[in-house]
Order: sequence, then C-alpha cells, then structure tokens
Amino acid sequence: MVLQSLVNAGLVPTRVIYNTLINGYCQTGELEGAFSTFGQMKSRHIKPDHITYNALINGLCKAERITNAQDLLMEMQDNGVNPTVETFNTLIDAYGRTGQLEKCFIVLSEMQENGLKPNVVSYGSIVNAFCKNGKIPEAVAILDDMFHKDVLPNAQVYNAIIDAYVEHGPNDQAFILVEKMKSNGISPSIVTYNLLIKGLCNQSQISEAEEIINSLSNHRLIPDAVSYNTLISACCYRGNIDKALDLQQRMHKYGIKSTVRTYHQLISGLGGAGRLIEMEYLYQKMMQNNVVPSNAIHNIMVEAYSKYGNEIKAEDLRKEMLQKRNNHDDT
Repeated sequence: MVLQSLVNAGLVPTRVIYNTLINGYCQTGELEGAFSTFGQMKSRHIKPDHITYNALINGLCKAERITNAQDLLMEMQDNGVNPTVETFNTLIDAYGRTGQLEKCFIVLSEMQENGLKPNVVSYGSIVNAFCKNGKIPEAVAILDDMFHKDVLPNAQVYNAIIDAYVEHGPNDQAFILVEKMKSNGISPSIVTYNLLIKGLCNQSQISEAEEIINSLSNHRLIPDAVSYNTLISACCYRGNIDKALDLQQRMHKYGIKSTVRTYHQLISGLGGAGRLIEMEYLYQKMMQNNVVPSNAIHNIMVEAYSKYGNEIKAEDLRKEMLQKRNNHDDT
C-alpha cells in the first residue's frame, strides 16, 4: 500500500526505498508484507543486495523460521550476493536461542569458509546460548578461545557467564570471573555489579550486597533501580521490611525513581506483615508518582485486607479492579 502510493505519486521506487520498506515490515513482524515487497522489487528488475537479504533473514529468524532463513541464504549466494558477518551472526543467534548449539558452530565454520572473520557478536551469541542451556564450562572454554582467535570479549560476553554462575552456581566463580575480566582490561558495567548483587542476595548475604552498592562510586558507576530493587526484594523476602523501606528512601535520595517492581515488593512485604496503614500510604504515593499498579499489586492488597479482617476494603478494591478492567475492555 505504501509502495503503491509512491508509484501513484509518480515516484520510481529505488533499491533504498524497497530495503527501507522490507526492513520496516520485518521489524514489526509483518513477514507477508516484507516478502510481497521483495517480490515486487524483483519483478521490477531491481536486484536485491545484502541489506535486503539481511533484513529478511533477520525477520525470519525472529519468527523462528530458521530453515526458511537458511534457504534464503542459499538463494542470496546463488544470486551472487555475498553474505556479511551480520548475515551469519543472525543465524548463529537464532540457532542459539532455540537451543541448537551444534548448528551454531556449523554456521560459524560456514562464515569462515566464506572468508569472513567471526567477531565478538558471533562468539557472544554462542557463549550466551551455552549459558542459557546451563553449559557453563563450555561457555568458559569459548571465552578462552576468543583470545586465541584474537577476538576481545566485551562486558556483555562476561556478563552472560557471570549471570549463569549466579543462577546455577558456584557463586564465587562469578566474582573470580569479574577479577579476570578486569585483568583483561574490560571494565565491569552496572549490569555486572547488579548480577553480583543478585547472587549475594540469593544467598542471603544482604550486607555484602549493600557493600557493592556503596562501592560503585569507586568504579565510576552509580546504582540504578535494578540495584536497589534486587536488595529491596531480598530484604522483603526475609521479613526485614524496615530495611527495605530505608533502601527505598536512599534510592530516592540519589535521584533514582521507584518502579512498579519497587512498590510491588514493598507493598507485598507490608501487606504480609499486616502493616496495612503503611501499605495504603505507599499505594497512594505510587499513584501520586504516576506509577501504574499491576494486577498483582491489587491482588496482594486484597489478600492482605482479607487476611487481617478488613473485608470492606478488600471488596472495595475488588470492585475498583473490576471497573478498571471493564473500562479497559470498552476502549
């Protein structure tokens, strides 16, 4: 439709216009429109280039139609269009996300056979895939191999393995890897430290996690909402609501706004402890700060009111939730 309006206006579609439209369709998941435009492009004898094919391959991979993407790669090569590193990286990432780890290496080899050198994104996707599948020793081996292949890992690659150690253990290996990261000249990011905070909180080492937040300025970093939310969540889970509330005040002091997750954890903690007046106050502050409460927060409050004998407020909140749901359905 967009293409036809251009033609009706007397404009001759160029390869750039076709590529822009195809990429737009692929970004929004409208593959039918993308391939329809691709067909029109070819019917007008405008030769697709690597940008065209990369957009379509990316769109297919996002939809997990990897076999179709692989077929399109073959068509690309048959038509004399050389694939790029990005082409192969897209396929590696897709195979990794779907747990087809062996195929990641097949594509990596194919990339090299085409005279292309894998980059940090290529190896990073494979490292991430192995970590997501709990294969941490293999991910570490790939990380080490990157140095032998003269490809310097970035913080994202390290973070994938650190995250895996935090999730699956042993947690101390996450800290060891951070030191190794520093020795290799890679500065840990706020994401790195947030992962360490998460690992410590998982092991109830709240004081140690708080020390990391307090030391971030030494690394020229500032904590973010994730840093505090992780710590607040851990405090609430262990019943230390006052500490959690203190942490919220501290994050506000440093100009970090509470998110819906912040309020969720605190309201859950206060409600579970029967501190209903403070729960209501926090809910009102949330509304004043234009943070939209989730259904989960409303459910927590209803449960707290019911548990501690305030059925009138529980019923009022149920009615409010139902009214909002009906209003939403009408729009």
